[in-house]
Amino acid sequence: MPPRESEPKLPKLRPAHVYSHEQIVKSIGTIRESRKKATKIDELTFRTLLLLLYGTGMRIGEALRLTMADVDLNEAAVTVRKTKFNKSQIVPLGAQLCETLRSYAEQRMRRNLPEQVESSYLADLDGISLRYGTAESAFERSGRCVMPEKCANLAGRVALVTGGARGIGLAIAKSLIEDDARV
Repeated sequence: MPPRESEPKLPKLRPAHVYSHEQIVKSIGTIRESRKKATKIDELTFRTLLLLLYGTGMRIGEALRLTMADVDLNEAAVTVRKTKFNKSQIVPLGAQLCETLRSYAEQRMRRNLPEQVESSYLADLDGISLRYGTAESAFERSGRCVMPEKCANLAGRVALVTGGARGIGLAIAKSLIEDDARV
């Protein structure tokens, strides 16, 4: 039996941040304003991405890799490929999310975006699959308005933000720092 010190150490797990219903509603409410000067990702695509992430628990990269073939609205499910451990899984969709995706699909057709099965489901205004950086900067621009009013007076208080290295988490962390919180 090898000595205990030679055993691999388990990674320290960070607690997950679950956005409250209020934060999601606020984030959706900020989409129109944050997309006014958008050059790549329009309001409908960003809203669809946000609701897809919230409604399925997918990671941003997983959602951005979805193809037309991966989204089955008749079966109310999406096939998520290349997940964290290179596996694929089928994720069921709730009725409201399915309707959101159906509305987005109809809008895609009106914009004459590519409809081949291998085409990216979430596409920018040019019909090209969304890039991670594009989505990340869109979350940063909209993230400032996500914090609930009750958190506005955090001067001197300690705040823990998971996922604060990028995207909406980074925007929330910056907002907290501006409000004199210790992040």
